[in-house]
Amino acid sequence: MTKRDVSQYKNFEDWFLANIDAGSLHTLRHYGASAGIGGLCHYRDTIALFNAFEDEIERLATDEHNIGIWQIARRCEARGVTQLKNRLVWIAAERLAVTLKVEGDAGHD
Repeated sequence: MTKRDVSQYKNFEDWFLANIDAGSLHTLRHYGASAGIGGLCHYRDTIALFNAFEDEIERLATDEHNIGIWQIARRCEARGVTQLKNRLVWIAAERLAVTLKVEGDAGHD
């Protein structure tokens, strides 16, 4: 079992804290998930995360702006369910990057 194996985590936040280091946190905060963060780069990874933690990811992605999933789909021009799930995971990760601290994080930069 690898560290990124989603089945060993109870929620997305736990996965995030175990897999996102301080450098990746900085990248997420300043450039977003599209900059290429390990564990968030490939559809196989983001789809596994979405499928495991769907409710939490949807809540994180939609709560901040009080918008619906299909509004996100239109804004990001998702051309299918896979792209939409990927974008929802990215939004959730970006949101956690702003609100959480990880080991080695010197604070919000």
